[in-house]
Amino acid sequence: IILLMAIYWITEVVPLAVTALIPLILFPMTGIMTSKEVSKAYFTDTNWLFIGGLMIAVAIENSELHRRIALRVLLLFGTKPRRLMAGFMATTFFLSMWISNTATTAMMLPIVEATQGKEQREIEASVNEKMERLVKGITLCVPYAASIGGTATLTGTAPNLVLAGQFQIIFPNATQDLSFGTWMAYSFPNAFVILLLSYAWLSWLFIGFGLFLRQKRNAESVLRREYRTLGGMRWEEGTVLTVFILTAILWFFRKPGFMPGWGQLFNGNVSDGTVAMTMSFILFMLPRERPEPIVDWPTMERKFPWSVALLLAGGFALASGATKSGFSVWMGNQLRFLGGLQPWAICLVVSIVVCLFTECSSNTATTTLFVPILAQLAQVLEIHPLYLLVSPVLSASLAFMLPVATPPNAIAFAYGRLKVLDLVKAGWMLNIIGILVLTFFI
Repeated sequence: IILLMAIYWITEVVPLAVTALIPLILFPMTGIMTSKEVSKAYFTDTNWLFIGGLMIAVAIENSELHRRIALRVLLLFGTKPRRLMAGFMATTFFLSMWISNTATTAMMLPIVEATQGKEQREIEASVNEKMERLVKGITLCVPYAASIGGTATLTGTAPNLVLAGQFQIIFPNATQDLSFGTWMAYSFPNAFVILLLSYAWLSWLFIGFGLFLRQKRNAESVLRREYRTLGGMRWEEGTVLTVFILTAILWFFRKPGFMPGWGQLFNGNVSDGTVAMTMSFILFMLPRERPEPIVDWPTMERKFPWSVALLLAGGFALASGATKSGFSVWMGNQLRFLGGLQPWAICLVVSIVVCLFTECSSNTATTTLFVPILAQLAQVLEIHPLYLLVSPVLSASLAFMLPVATPPNAIAFAYGRLKVLDLVKAGWMLNIIGILVLTFFI
């Protein structure tokens, strides 16, 4: 069944979310799990964290708060070539920590086009080649920063939640869990280092050390004009911003790991999923300036990526089946020969494999397939499971070399300024940087 789902996910003969329904059909028929057992796996606490987090993200998009934040930060960074690239990367990185990488990229790239389009036609012929390289570099830095930013928080991208959810399923008696606070405490510094090194590489590759004959006055005027069209901050934006900040604080301090969290007040019964659903519920009640809620259900139905939620749920069902059937134990035993390597070397090898695998398949599907196997391998080799799990899961987000590797890459490629070779030339080094940083941090 895992092999069948892997083939379907890689080839996409049916939609990814439809493939995720296969356990509901085949697990009961083959006696792996009863229909009731497999159905429960589709509605885990982690899935509700994902749904609640995305509902808040939809509210942020609907209020256009993310656009105000993006333009404000870009104006703060300045519009010289290197500053402009740094501004786009920092803004995209921050936004993709909280809203989907795809939505962040789709919002940022039109701003890139607005700041670059006119000036490229106005510059002298002698610097056309330099300007073309700059435009390619800034176009590429947006999807790359979105993918990196998604690794920084638990809700930033689906693979992180795959690990958190499957960890609970495979190790139900674990004394530690992957809360929002502990994940961010580990992964944010990790992601920030990758972002800085990626900026250095892209800056050198596309801008070099030469100076442009003209500064980006046009870019600055475009940004200021776009920001002025937003007007003053509206009630709706301020309300969403307040809910967003409060949600992040509650997530982080529920069980931060380095100090007692507020979750102890409820005897540990409250999870990050509870926080996500509480705050998203409130958004349906708080009013806009008009007598309407901040977000309504028709908007949620239209903008919410339900297919991704189903894909995530199918992964949890697959993990449950792999654990209950004994497949994970068998597969872990087949990989026992890796015990001759140092733990960090095993982690490095697996991260490279996952990184290459995710270039041609969904990162969520890739993570779903690898996590149960690596969890069992860790038990066979008597290594802490998170040591073998965290880096490969994060490396599933290092999809930089192909347009099909991740939706942000595909969106950037669709603008027509990039060739596949541009992604390969820039992405191979970012993959190496990401793998080395992940190995160092683990």
